[in-house]
Amino acid sequence: MHDMTRSGLSRLVMAAAIAAGPAHGADIASSDPAAALAAIDQVRVGTGAGQLRIRLTSAKWGAEDMRVCIGRDAAEIDVLSGRYASERVLMQGENVWVRMPHSSRTIAITPIERILGQASYGDLARSHWFGSYTPSWKPVAAPGGRGSAAADASVLDLHATTTHRAYQRIAVVVDRKTGWPIAARFYLGSGKLFKLARYGRPTTLGGRRLIVQTWFVDPADPGRATLLEIRRVDPGQCPASRFTVDGFAE
Repeated sequence: MHDMTRSGLSRLVMAAAIAAGPAHGADIASSDPAAALAAIDQVRVGTGAGQLRIRLTSAKWGAEDMRVCIGRDAAEIDVLSGRYASERVLMQGENVWVRMPHSSRTIAITPIERILGQASYGDLARSHWFGSYTPSWKPVAAPGGRGSAAADASVLDLHATTTHRAYQRIAVVVDRKTGWPIAARFYLGSGKLFKLARYGRPTTLGGRRLIVQTWFVDPADPGRATLLEIRRVDPGQCPASRFTVDGFAE
């Protein structure tokens, strides 16, 4: 009898939720919240392992390129250019380690450190929300979005299933017809609004339909945004050793 891990079970549930989702063109707010969240993850993160080439662009720091290796419950980030060039990051759930250039030390960082900045390591790793948050439809009109908010969008309210999550609440503005995310507001456990995101329309890249452009904004500095852009998708598996602390330290 095969051993079903929590991650594997979560993927089966997510696949079933996607299959049970609303028909295209139906009002998303009438659908099951879990199915809607699974569909959002499908275009936001995709499924399966692989490698992403990502570029961050901001007015302050210019362009910074990263290679992100995605595993079952982990991600490794190699910074290829920019202010943190040659830095490496390993993420396993809420646990994060950083390897600085020309250093043999592996440094553990806190959950709050992983989300600092307009586009953080947590954003780069593109972790799934399904299974980590409990979703429900919020019975209020969405602020902003494409066209008339009241007519075009609904809000899917996500609450973390554990207090260990850096973001304890995420309010996702969802297009009512497509089910795609338009924007999101990220909150800390204190209730403080910590970050804003705006999502581009999904496009096909590397055989996957993904949101390839996301703009992140600090609410304290709304005039500036950081663009996170997926430039390439390589479906090949990353070596499993890259997702262990010992392998990361080599």
